[in-house]
Amino acid sequence: MTSIKAYVQSVIFYNESNNYAVVRVKLDQKKDERIVCVGYFPIPNKEELCLFTGEYVDHPSFGRQFKVESLEKILPDGAEAIIRYLSSSLFAGVGVKTAEKVYAALGDDCLNIIKDNPERIKEVNIKEELQSTIVRGIAASTRLDEAIKLFVGHGIQMKYLIKMDALYGKDLIPIVLENPYILIKDIDGLNFKTVDRVAKSLGITECDSRRLDALLIYISKKLCYQSQDTYISQNDLYRFASLEVGHLTEEDFLSSFHHLLLEGELIDEEGRIYYADLYQAEKGIAKYLKPYILKREGKLPETLIDQEISSIELQENIEYSWEQKETIKKCLNNGLSIITGGPGTGKTTVVNAIIKVYQALFKDDAVVLCAPTGRAAKRLSELSNQEATTIHRLLKWDLDTNKFAKNFDDPLFGGLLIIDEFSMVDCQLFYHLLDATYPFKKILLIGDDKQLPPVSPGDVLRDLLELQRIPTTELVQIHRQKEDSGIIPLCYDIRKGSLNKENLKKSDVHFYSCESRKVREMILTLVKEAVSEGLNQADIQVLAPMYAGTGGIDSLNDLLRDYFNPESSDKKEVSIERTTYRIGDKILQLKNQPDDNFYNGDIGWLEEIIEDGRTLKLLINFDDNLVQYVSGDFMNITHAYCISVHKSQGSEYSYVIMPILPEHRIMLKRKLIYTGVSRAKKRLSLIGDLLTFERGLKRVEQNVRKTSLKERMLEYLEG
Repeated sequence: MTSIKAYVQSVIFYNESNNYAVVRVKLDQKKDERIVCVGYFPIPNKEELCLFTGEYVDHPSFGRQFKVESLEKILPDGAEAIIRYLSSSLFAGVGVKTAEKVYAALGDDCLNIIKDNPERIKEVNIKEELQSTIVRGIAASTRLDEAIKLFVGHGIQMKYLIKMDALYGKDLIPIVLENPYILIKDIDGLNFKTVDRVAKSLGITECDSRRLDALLIYISKKLCYQSQDTYISQNDLYRFASLEVGHLTEEDFLSSFHHLLLEGELIDEEGRIYYADLYQAEKGIAKYLKPYILKREGKLPETLIDQEISSIELQENIEYSWEQKETIKKCLNNGLSIITGGPGTGKTTVVNAIIKVYQALFKDDAVVLCAPTGRAAKRLSELSNQEATTIHRLLKWDLDTNKFAKNFDDPLFGGLLIIDEFSMVDCQLFYHLLDATYPFKKILLIGDDKQLPPVSPGDVLRDLLELQRIPTTELVQIHRQKEDSGIIPLCYDIRKGSLNKENLKKSDVHFYSCESRKVREMILTLVKEAVSEGLNQADIQVLAPMYAGTGGIDSLNDLLRDYFNPESSDKKEVSIERTTYRIGDKILQLKNQPDDNFYNGDIGWLEEIIEDGRTLKLLINFDDNLVQYVSGDFMNITHAYCISVHKSQGSEYSYVIMPILPEHRIMLKRKLIYTGVSRAKKRLSLIGDLLTFERGLKRVEQNVRKTSLKERMLEYLEG
C-alpha cells in the first residue's frame, strides 16, 4: 500500500448512496503534480489536506489514477498550510489576514490548541463572529472526521452522518458508542442491518436487549410506512422481526416487546400495536381538534355575514350561488369545517370569499394559507391572491434534524388557518401543524377525498369525513365548464366509477386506442401536434402510473427529452450515474428543501452546468429561484418530461397526456386515474387500452388503511 498526502482541488463525481468518489488532488510536496483519486470514501471538502492510502492503477479509459482504500483528513502544519486552510472556503468570512493573525497569536499548533481549548481563540485580536466561525469549523471538521473513521466503513452514508452531527453535536461519538441502536429511533432512513454492523464492531452481542428493542421499533415503523397503516398486529411484528435477523425466539421477542410497552415505545391496545410517534399523532390530533369541534360561542349573525357577502359581490362583480353562500356561513360560524368537491365546483371562489369576509369582520386576525407541496402552495397563492406556503416551511422544518422549530412551545398565532389539498396530508404532519397552530380561532380544511391519499401513514381526510361530527360541505354544482368540455364530466364519471364514452370524444378530451408497442410513437405525435399549435414544455405534462416498461416514466422521459432538448454541440451536458443532464432539461425535484424554498414535486429548468476543473455544479431555475446543486444533491433530481401521477398531485397543467396500458393495471385504480385526469386544465389525451381504463375505474382500493383517528376523536368528543 502507498500513502500520499494531498490537497483536494475538486470533486469530479460523488455518489452519496454508496460514497463512491472521484476527486482531483494536488500533492502536498510536489506543488505542480495533480492526480485523480477514486474509491469508496466520504467526500472531502475542497482545499482540505488528506492522507490517501491505496495504490496506483492504470484505467483503460481514464489513464493513471490512485485507487483509494482509506482516507484520513489531517490538520495542516506549517505557517503556509495553516493560513491556506483557515482562509479556505471551509471558514466563511475568514480571509488570509485573519488566518495570519490566528497563526501569529497561537503558533504552529494553533489548530490543535483551538480544537482542544476553544477559549484560546479569544487571544486572537479578531471579531467575535470570526472567532466563533473558526471554532465551529475546526470542531465540526474534526468531529465528523472521527465519526467517518468509526462508522462509514460499516455502511453509514455521509448524509446520515451529517444528520447525526446536526442532532447530537459534540456528543455524537460518545452517544453512538454507548448505544448505536439509538440511531434506529433518531435517524430516519437508516436500516437495521447497517446499525447492527456498527454495534457488532463495538462488541454488542446478538442477544443484547438494546438490539432486540431497536429491532422491534425498526420493524413496527417500517411496516407502518410500507402499508400506510397507523398500527400493526403482534403476529406481523414477530414474523417480520424474525425475517429481518434470520431467527428470533418467541421468548426473546416477548421479553423485548413487553419492555417496549413498559417504556412507552410501543403501545398495545386490544391487539393493535402502535409505534409511539404514530400513536401520539392520532391522539394529539383528537386533542387539538376537540375544542374547535365543540366550540359554540361567538356565532356571527347571518345578517352580518350576508351583508359582507353582498358587499364583496358588488365589489367583485360576482354572484355567489346559494350553495356557496351557505358554505361561507358554515366556515365562519364553526371552529373547524371541511370543504370537499371535484374540479370546477368553485372551491377556490368560495375560499376567496371566506378570506375576504373574515378579513372584513376580524381586521386584526391573520389568515394563514398553506398546502402540503410547493406546487399546491404556489397555485393556492395565485388563485387566492394571498401569500401561501408549504406546511414544512410554515413550521420551519429542519432537514438535518427532521424537527420543526414551530411547535407547542413556540407556536404560530392567527385567526383563520386554511389548509388546501388536505387529502395529501398525513397523520404525523397534521399533528405537527396543529401542535404549532393551536392558538388559531378557526381551521378550514379543503380537499378532494376521491384523490390519492398521502404517501405516509394515515388517511386523515377520510377519517374526519367519516366522523360526521365536523361541519362539511361537498360542493357539487359545476361552475367552471365550457360548452362541449369533457374534462370535468369525465372526472365525475371516474368519481362514480362509471363511464359515459361520449365524454371521451369532446373538444378537450380524447381517448386514443393504441397497442403498448406503439404508445411511445403516439405520445410523441401528440406532443409534436401540441407544440405546432403553440403549446410549450411547461404547458404539456405527460403522466404515467409506473416507471418501468415501454410506456413507463423512464422510457418516456428519454423519448421526450430527445425531442424537446436533443443533443447538440452547443449544449453542454454531463452524465451522473446512468443519467445524462443537458442544459435546457426539464427537471423534477424529489425532496423537500424548505430553506431554499423548493419542494418535492417542483419542476424547474437546467440553466447551467459548471465543470471547469472545479466541483461539478448544476444551476436549476425553479420559478425564477435559481438553485445550485453540487455532488450529493444530484440524487434529489430527475427528468420531468414524464412524471408519476403521485408526483403530480397538487399541480395543474394545461395539457395532460397519460398512457393507460394493460401492463399498468396493477396501479390503475379509480383514485389514481381520477388524480391524473383531474390535473388537466384545458386538454386531456388518454392513450392505450379502453377496456383497461374501464376496469380501472371500477377498481377501488381493497386494502383500506388501518387507522384509529376516528375512534380517538370519538373518545375525546364523548369523554
